Amino acid sequence: MLTSFRCNLIESNDITARGNPMRRFICCTIVMIDSVLSGFTTGTAQTAILSPPQNLRAEAGDSSVRLSWAPNPEQDLLLYRIYASEAPNPTKVIDSLFTTVSPEKIITGLANGTTYYFRVTAVGIVLSESNFSKEVSATPIADTTPPNFSIPSFPQPANLNTPAPVFIDATDLSGINGVILYYRVGGDPDFSATAMSLRSNNTYAQSIPASSVTNHGIEFYIQADDVNGNIAYTALHGVRVRCPNGITNLASQPSGRNVSDYRIFSIPLELDNNAPAAFLNANPDLGSPDNTKYRWYAFDRTDGLLREYPDFANISMTPDMGFPLLVNIPNLKLSAGGGTTLDTTVPFEISLPQGWSLIGNPFNFNIPFDSLSVFSGTFELWSFSGDWQINTRGLEAWAGYAVYLSQVATFSIRPGVAGLNNSNSFYSTENNNAANWMIQITAENGRSASRFNFVGQHEQASDEEDVLDLHQPLRLGDLVEVVFSRKNEGTAEQLKADIRQPSESGHVWEFTCLLNPEDEMLSLAFDGVQSIPNSFDGFLIDEDTRTTYDLRSNHRLEFVTRRLAEKHFKLIAGSRSFVESKSPEAELHPKDYALLQNFPNPFNPATQIIYSLPRNSRVEVTVYNIRGEKVATLVNEDQEAGSHTIVWNAAQAGSGIYFIKLEAGGFSTMKKCLLVK
Repeated sequence: MLTSFRCNLIESNDITARGNPMRRFICCTIVMIDSVLSGFTTGTAQTAILSPPQNLRAEAGDSSVRLSWAPNPEQDLLLYRIYASEAPNPTKVIDSLFTTVSPEKIITGLANGTTYYFRVTAVGIVLSESNFSKEVSATPIADTTPPNFSIPSFPQPANLNTPAPVFIDATDLSGINGVILYYRVGGDPDFSATAMSLRSNNTYAQSIPASSVTNHGIEFYIQADDVNGNIAYTALHGVRVRCPNGITNLASQPSGRNVSDYRIFSIPLELDNNAPAAFLNANPDLGSPDNTKYRWYAFDRTDGLLREYPDFANISMTPDMGFPLLVNIPNLKLSAGGGTTLDTTVPFEISLPQGWSLIGNPFNFNIPFDSLSVFSGTFELWSFSGDWQINTRGLEAWAGYAVYLSQVATFSIRPGVAGLNNSNSFYSTENNNAANWMIQITAENGRSASRFNFVGQHEQASDEEDVLDLHQPLRLGDLVEVVFSRKNEGTAEQLKADIRQPSESGHVWEFTCLLNPEDEMLSLAFDGVQSIPNSFDGFLIDEDTRTTYDLRSNHRLEFVTRRLAEKHFKLIAGSRSFVESKSPEAELHPKDYALLQNFPNPFNPATQIIYSLPRNSRVEVTVYNIRGEKVATLVNEDQEAGSHTIVWNAAQAGSGIYFIKLEAGGFSTMKKCLLVK
């Protein structure tokens, strides 16, 4: 069977024809399938014997051997013959190669595990054949080795909205079949894929498109497979993105002047200029310090104090920081100056002291709570959206948080797929039962509220401090707060949740309400009291007046607190004998009807009225002016036995003498009071 037809032009200086000084003639060679040359059809020539091929090498592959050697220097080289057998000194031609540059040949169809021997000769154009090259051997083996990678090359950082080129070297003994670049925006769940192109030698290249180079950062990895189906992957690489004009939070800050309008923000960039003054330059609506426009704080981790700008000018606005901000500017969207995103493929670590710190989310996407950890000890994460709430969902972009560490530790934020966990409803009164129950205390003063305050008992709790006991976060401004005395003595921290081991007798919790002396009233609500064990009573003792309130019949109470910075209470839940033993000086069950003198008195504009009922009664509390005219009806309903309190807010009444009248169960009494405006 004819394989190829080769023509060779031979020149001779001693032959002339047709007037030409040099005679030329054609020699034709027929090459058969076994690669043995048939010989020239015409002509004869004298030529030197070619030198044997040098530097023969054999590399085993999967059912194959790759042969390579140095090219022969002779000009009249025609081809190379390849000899092979399963025994040394092969004499059978198995293939040939018509090339004079970088000779290389892959011999396929070989049996894995069998040793093959190879020799190569060089053949000239007049069929002269060189001596054999040195002999080499190789044993094909099944290829289970994946391709090898170099360290990829990519811009660090990349420029926002600009293609990011990626280069990598990929090699494999059996040959590379394909190389694929997988990439995604930081926080995205899915990768996009694009084939990489072979540029030179073993270098492959492809660009991450500009649409994916965002202010969330970029992540990529590379896959390569060889001709035998072996696959290799690089590690996941993060590309930081340069944002020269900064970024803007798409959500507006709440506007107002109440302490409940505070929010804690963070900056998800490593800023070029992280001085607080540079942040104000990026947000010109804020301007120079002005308490009527904004209040801005930072937490100093060196001494544990909140400092108001400009007193924290030496604190840098790094991505790990959280900053409380109160603004009285409608629709304000915070901006950050120029900076660079962080690597979204490695955890962001913050060294924090024991106790409280304010932190930020360093990434421009949400981080699930499950991605947060400390290297030692435990931590609590708290969010502020009008009041403090325990956070088991995670970190939102641009938001700041309070974190409590049980000991000095490194706090780790591990980015990945953006998202938030579902809320953990452990602290709730909805699942109360005889063994495990909680009471939630809500405090309000008209300008702010404190809702996440829990006492109770649980089978997993200890009477000493444990992970179920939560600490009181930093107080923002004059926010109303409820703090429980810590069970462990010798420490200054107070608790937000104090959960005890179950007891058949009962528990006592002492707590303090932190107040603003300018606020008129404090409202307390006790939810869950109705679902504590039926054998338990629940009483609140006002430590300042020694008045007791039966919370089963009166679980919403009001107190006048003007000019008070604190108000102290004791909550007792237990058997009747236990409650009586823990309140020997308090009258738990009134024996007579009584109306106490209102306080404060004189007052402006609110005063507190306390009265007692020895049994369930129809109650009416009214207010009359000095002319005997009724100006207010404060109570007109059936009430259960016990002590009760009501606040009269006389903001609409004029200065003067008034009379407060109690009528209940046939009993009637009156107290005089003075409103001074």
